[in-house]
Amino acid sequence: MGRSNRDGRGQPISPTASYYVQDARQVVGNCAQWWGPNGAGYVCALEDAGTYTGEQVLGMRETDVPWPASFAQSLAVSHVSVEALRRAKPGDPQGEKP
Repeated sequence: MGRSNRDGRGQPISPTASYYVQDARQVVGNCAQWWGPNGAGYVCALEDAGTYTGEQVLGMRETDVPWPASFAQSLAVSHVSVEALRRAKPGDPQGEKP
């Protein structure tokens, strides 16, 4: 069954608006899981997620929830990657980003 024509806030999807798509089947810690660019995989950091037009999000799975890009960006927070912490070496003045 395809997704309704409403976004995660219950508002009608605008065909030309920009959306981030949440895969609501799973969360990672307390973070939403987002579609990557071009539908290639999933990411936790919104800055790494792909953006999709309203036209692209129509007909998606019920578990794929489109959120207006500006709305999702207003809720985004920064986090520290556990993988980066594990790679940190003693004495490193600054860690590397994944």
